[in-house]
Amino acid sequence: MTDDDTSIAWPVEFCKIIEGQRYSNKKLSGKQRGEIILLAKFKPSINEQETIRGAKEILQLQNDPTGVGMKVDPNLAKVDARVIKSTDVKYAGKIMKPNNGQWNLKDVKFVESGERLEFWHVVIFEQSKWMPKGEVINFIENLARQCESQGMSIARNRPEIQYLQYYNKGPNVVKQAYEDARDILRRPPQLIIFIIPGEKSPINTELYETIKRVMDTEIGCLSQCVSVDSRKNFRSPQYCANLAMKINLKLGGVNSILPEDKLRLPSGEEVLFLGADVTHPKDKNGKSICAVVGSLDNQAGRFITKYQDQERSGKEEILEIDKLIKEILREYCDYQKRRSRVKNNEVITLPPCIIMYRDGVSESQFERVLRWELPKIREACRLFRQGYEPKIIFSVVGTARPSHYTILHDDIKLTIDEFQGLSNTLCYNFQRSTSSVSIPAPTYYAHLTCARAKMYLTTHRGNIYLPNVHRNLKNYPMYFM
Repeated sequence: MTDDDTSIAWPVEFCKIIEGQRYSNKKLSGKQRGEIILLAKFKPSINEQETIRGAKEILQLQNDPTGVGMKVDPNLAKVDARVIKSTDVKYAGKIMKPNNGQWNLKDVKFVESGERLEFWHVVIFEQSKWMPKGEVINFIENLARQCESQGMSIARNRPEIQYLQYYNKGPNVVKQAYEDARDILRRPPQLIIFIIPGEKSPINTELYETIKRVMDTEIGCLSQCVSVDSRKNFRSPQYCANLAMKINLKLGGVNSILPEDKLRLPSGEEVLFLGADVTHPKDKNGKSICAVVGSLDNQAGRFITKYQDQERSGKEEILEIDKLIKEILREYCDYQKRRSRVKNNEVITLPPCIIMYRDGVSESQFERVLRWELPKIREACRLFRQGYEPKIIFSVVGTARPSHYTILHDDIKLTIDEFQGLSNTLCYNFQRSTSSVSIPAPTYYAHLTCARAKMYLTTHRGNIYLPNVHRNLKNYPMYFM
């Protein structure tokens, strides 16, 4: 403002947002989060139209707002582009060829069934008059048939159905549901399906997060939440197939894989794919959540995820990324030993190359993140095994549509076409989807892990701490799907 109280407009690139401000003291509801996601999913053509409209109607750029004779082209700048071919997606005995990035599961069986599902239970956090038992029985029958149709191993016995009320009971009602299931089954359940109130319910988000926190960290049992809003789809084979994908993953299965030659480098070398992300709390007293995800096989079918918390500092560096990388390398070797059935004293060959897809980094912090994390990754590799010095590509993923990749370091020396092709291939094996996604699967998994771990944060005697996933889930690396 000037002395005569007239406004001054400053170019946005000269403005800074003071760190630590909060937009709202209220937590977004499930419905609000859904609306934000819908806005973020607009096609580029719609974003283009809205940008041009905003320039005309809001900024009035066509009317020379500066008063100095500036002229603005009403159209966006044009850049050269090309369409990358889609990647085949392999299922058991069948290869799907995506059409416009999509395919379906009709007459398709998963590559590998997870653990045989025999002991499961259904809990309904809704009154029976709003969710009749007969309707739920039919839904479970449809789901079980669809699981069998997709090649999953599932027992013929059907789960018991239990009604509970959540209000004011907190985590105890989730523990009660588990204990009741254990008593009915006379053994610990493998999976509990929770049917929870819809997004408009005031308890939707709280109940979902409570279920995941208690089941993942305190009890160690797989869970699948189903919203009452989805009841209109309970008879839909496509909806049940989508649930089957999630359940099979949680039980340790693999839904689809990618052609091995598409995931190797032009030199034929295999790659360990990493994804990493950091999320920050809304307030200064909270903790940031970091996640690193790594591939366990050479077909991008299985990934292992590791997370940790760190003090909120406004920085994007994962301070102990070396610790997470060593854990991933250990899990990689353990999985390869189980898969190959080699002796414990035999040495597993580690991938000679690593490609990191790093999310959650603003351009102003590229150099700082690279300086911290790349040496830590190298150190973790050397400490894990003497002489292990893989070639590394460290890239940052910008999650706009379309995605933008910035390669900060490249030992492998891929061409732009080769890197884009490899990254595009990884977008076709996000395991719970029958369409390509906008970012490589490991980046997506890291983002999901951060979101899930955020639900685990617990306050005890004024201190915030992040519990580990329960040891019972160690053999189910995709539990978070």
